[in-house]
Amino acid sequence: MSNKFKFLSLVVLSSLMFMVSGCEDDGSSHDYGDNDANYYVAMGDSITEGYGDAGTPYPERLAGMIGKTVANEGKSGETSDEGAARINSLLSSYKPGHLLVLYGANDVLRSRDNADIISYLRTIIQAAKSNQTVPELATLTPITGHDGAYASAVQSLNTDIRSLASEEGVRLVDLESAFNGTGNVDAYLQSDGLHPNSDGSQLIAESFL
Repeated sequence: MSNKFKFLSLVVLSSLMFMVSGCEDDGSSHDYGDNDANYYVAMGDSITEGYGDAGTPYPERLAGMIGKTVANEGKSGETSDEGAARINSLLSSYKPGHLLVLYGANDVLRSRDNADIISYLRTIIQAAKSNQTVPELATLTPITGHDGAYASAVQSLNTDIRSLASEEGVRLVDLESAFNGTGNVDAYLQSDGLHPNSDGSQLIAESFL
């Protein structure tokens, strides 16, 4: 084998190794500080907490899937500003490696401005990042049924949530796309057209994988 061929082979091999290492995104390089990398906190409203015929809430389902603790900090009726008000307390109490954020449904039902909602979500995300906790931001699930009048507002907010995730460089969990992708959104929602049923809770959990 010529020296020239050996040199070219080494160059190609080195390039391939660099490309493979650059594609890895398993979180192993993240500095969690004093946080527990295997501990997750899910915060949000009743969609996170579990409501009605939702069956087992999504955080508990997700915990079973990944074999790690996922604390359910969903609060029925909670809005994004209320979540922002308690984020520092949650981070201090749990010291989680990961934070799952699903807010906005109650804000939409109260006709709040997108700019205000996004501002509070940004506060939550930046607090997590400052705490060396990895945040994941979800879009809202679709609203149908008697709350269908809010459907366009949900779509508009979800567009802004996607932009926020991009701006902050955090993982987006696109629940709107996941539900719409089933081809039958109502089959994953309770009769109120807002809260997920058991199948919907399962779909949310799978989307966070």
